[in-house]
Amino acid sequence: MPRAPREVHLPIVLDQPRSAALVDAVIELISERQLGDADWLPSSRALAHQLSCSRTLVETAYAELIAAGYLETFPGSGTRVAEGAANGAAAGVEAGSASAAGGPRHLSGKAMAEKGPTSHEDLSWRSGRSMRSASRNLRPGRPDTALVDMRAWAASVKRAAVETAFRESPRDVGNPTFASAMAEHLRRHRGISAESIVTAPGSAHVFAAIAELAHARGLRRCYMEAPCYGAAYEEMVRAGFDVLPVGVDEDGLQVGELPSKAGLVYVTPAHQYPLGYRMSVPRRAELIAWAGRTGSIIIEDDYDGEFRFGVPPLPALRSMRGAGDCVVYVGTSSKVLSPSLALAWAVPPAEMFDELADFMWDRRLVANPVIATALAGFITRGDLARHLSRASRVYRDRRRSLVQAMESSGLEVPVLGVAAGLHVSLEVADDAEVALNLRGLGWEVSTLSSFPCQPKSIASGLVVGFACLEPMRAREFAHDLSEVLG
Repeated sequence: MPRAPREVHLPIVLDQPRSAALVDAVIELISERQLGDADWLPSSRALAHQLSCSRTLVETAYAELIAAGYLETFPGSGTRVAEGAANGAAAGVEAGSASAAGGPRHLSGKAMAEKGPTSHEDLSWRSGRSMRSASRNLRPGRPDTALVDMRAWAASVKRAAVETAFRESPRDVGNPTFASAMAEHLRRHRGISAESIVTAPGSAHVFAAIAELAHARGLRRCYMEAPCYGAAYEEMVRAGFDVLPVGVDEDGLQVGELPSKAGLVYVTPAHQYPLGYRMSVPRRAELIAWAGRTGSIIIEDDYDGEFRFGVPPLPALRSMRGAGDCVVYVGTSSKVLSPSLALAWAVPPAEMFDELADFMWDRRLVANPVIATALAGFITRGDLARHLSRASRVYRDRRRSLVQAMESSGLEVPVLGVAAGLHVSLEVADDAEVALNLRGLGWEVSTLSSFPCQPKSIASGLVVGFACLEPMRAREFAHDLSEVLG
């Protein structure tokens, strides 16, 4: 029996029939508490009738809001405001459009490959492996590229190739198409006002550049989460920093442990890598205030911040009050689409933009303009929002399947962190031995004890990527893990 439509009226008037305008209007209603957590929204058909616009426009806006974590959908029931969305929308975000005088600045250029197997992306899935082998590789950092609408992506690449083929040097003209599209994406999905954007062929290259520039400014200490991401750690050591571990807990980096001496700080606040904790808003504000007092620089690695499952959105560190002077935001296409795109972007403090852009260009550490322009088109035509909405649903179900399979197998293994990102951390003793035994059964996982910058008590556990883990494989893995643990 079809459900009766809800009589819901939203106080919205669209000056322009654009999905982006509707997205902004709904977020504003949420931030002003005119829409509260768990409030139902009208159906796409009803809202389209109210606004005298197409139903496709409303569906596109709803899909983007769901992907951003502001709304959640219930098949057969409708769409409502996600729990915690009101706090997330109003938590000190200073979102705004890019400067009207010319829009966001940007550096783009020649492509280079991602560096080394110590990046967030595990490289053992390269061609030559069978599908069965690939499905049993559960090292973190591998999105399911089969979820990408390849027809839409191919069309975007084709348009981008024509547009960029005979363009002037990227150093002279930049890539305004990418800058504008990414600035709008960051504003709507992460609450960031991005007036200056630098591209790179991978996030590790951005870490290396920021490390060298910070070291040249006289900073000698680097404070890193314990444990932390290996590629970032290596770049800090290579740049000559004295790397000091800082503990993390359920609220993220323990800012109270930071000394009063200035330094470079590397954090993954949306989904701590590898433990999975999320930095609370008070901790974020505390970290920004500490950086302001000490003259420190913060690198915010937002490697998979787009994916949250049942937890409310929180503002990016870079979007919060006072962060514009001290936070370098770093994003990547590696988890959103594919690591093979070799595309990352950075939003530095305004005073650092020219210095960072020149550094990247002088070393040819800049991204392929065709790929960057293709992603811009993917964003502006709504393809990325639709992909994020679909991928989030699939990843949420795969995570749930893994956790349920472990419970059904009688495993009493704590799952660390929040329901976000594309990996879980499982707390087990003697993780190296467990991983070795799992490898004997054909499974590849990472171990917490192998990550650098360990806390005083070395972490022990398994880091398991679930993005490509089908439910049947999840049951097989849970069974084998149960056998290994005895």
